[in-house]
Amino acid sequence: MGIPENVVGNEIFKDLFNNSTVGMSVTSLDGRLHINSAFCEMIGYTEEELSNRNWADYTHPDDIAYNQSVLEKILSGKETSFRWEKRYLHKDGSTIWGDIHTVLHRDASGNPLHFITTINNITKRRIFEEALTESEQRFENLIRQMNEGVAIFDANGVFLFANPAAESILGVKSDGLVGKDIRTYFGEDHYGSLQNQIEKYLHGEKNSFDYEFKLNDGSDKILSGSATPRLKEHNRIEIHVLFRDITARKKVEEEIKRQNANLQLSNAEKDKFFSILAHDLRSPLSSFLGLTEVMAEDINSMTMSEIEEISKSLYLSASNLYQLLENLLEWSMLRRGNSKYAPEPTSLNRIILRCIDPFVESAHRKQIGLKVELDRAYQVECDQKMTETIFRNLISNALKYTNPGGSVLISAKQFSTDKVEISIKDTGIGMNAELHSKLFILNEQVSRKGTIGESSSGLGLLICKEFVERQGGKIWAESEENAGSTFYFTLKKAEDVKMRG
Repeated sequence: MGIPENVVGNEIFKDLFNNSTVGMSVTSLDGRLHINSAFCEMIGYTEEELSNRNWADYTHPDDIAYNQSVLEKILSGKETSFRWEKRYLHKDGSTIWGDIHTVLHRDASGNPLHFITTINNITKRRIFEEALTESEQRFENLIRQMNEGVAIFDANGVFLFANPAAESILGVKSDGLVGKDIRTYFGEDHYGSLQNQIEKYLHGEKNSFDYEFKLNDGSDKILSGSATPRLKEHNRIEIHVLFRDITARKKVEEEIKRQNANLQLSNAEKDKFFSILAHDLRSPLSSFLGLTEVMAEDINSMTMSEIEEISKSLYLSASNLYQLLENLLEWSMLRRGNSKYAPEPTSLNRIILRCIDPFVESAHRKQIGLKVELDRAYQVECDQKMTETIFRNLISNALKYTNPGGSVLISAKQFSTDKVEISIKDTGIGMNAELHSKLFILNEQVSRKGTIGESSSGLGLLICKEFVERQGGKIWAESEENAGSTFYFTLKKAEDVKMRG
């Protein structure tokens, strides 16, 4: 197609027009078109096939109106030239994208003559951009549908992006997270940790990092996630974070731990119980049976001194059995939850005097001085039955592990504004550090014979610990091998109340 004669620089323009690898067209005001071979090749037509066509014939229908508005805008003088992207219809039916730059050519008097247009084929670029946009959209849709929270924030801790899951996990309503400070939700400690990781990243440590944290709102929600710093243009830092709510998982884990601990405790209790039945109960019974057998077979030939000696041994075995059975009963009630705590205000002095009474005779026989030293009357809020059981076991142990000629001292003093401290001190054989460390622990073996062969199961100290702690106190011991032991425990004070006996 020829170039209109009134195009400025006709020969020069004609040469450029015909030999350019870029599509070019000259469009008259009535829509007649002059195109070069590069443009014909771009849309798949020959010059002859396009000779009688208007530009609208091979323009995508959706772009015709906009194309016309551009031409009118240039004609009106609002624009001297215009650049835009439009779609052409290829001869094979496909769509071709062109980067269009149109200039209006006027005559010497300023009257409009032609639209001169260059057309660059950008179809491949547009296909790539559309594919990229589709991929980004698909990726964004995926992120928005994830159950895990995804967030991006800058080095100052300001959110740049957050998916719905992130907002839901953090309890954010309709106002969203974007533009908000991370410290609003995660606190200064977590923010400081994050800043440290950013510093490491800037110094070449580019690994992501995992962390767990609780929310600022005081909820027990526990989150776990990973954060990966990213260096953007102009040395701008972005932190990409993926996190999830692991509160339910943690609760399940804690429940499993609790159940495992209970199972271990149950097994330890069972082992302890069987150990007592198999050894601690059997041994005094065997001794008791042996002594009664001797008396049954030889009593007529025995002297009064021998009978007296066997009677003392029988009494000791019976006493040991009685205390062991009493502890087993208390232990059984504790394990079955039948041991009820019923605190009431009472006189500590009276409890101590009642509890030492059964031991006066055994202390005398063993030639041990059993003393009570109280600087004043103490009133405590306690379960009397539990407290008496504590005293019985501790006094019994003190006498058991004290050599003849020694002493046991029971005393009390003010421990704190609301507690009284009771101590049972003996001058006995004491304990080494290893044995001392195993006291009050269920699955540790602490039983040993007394100074004159008294049996022990170690069960009494466990009962003491449970009864003391159930009453809000604590129990502990101080001891040195061959230098005696002192057991301490505390009870709540009872002030200005009527005491009961």
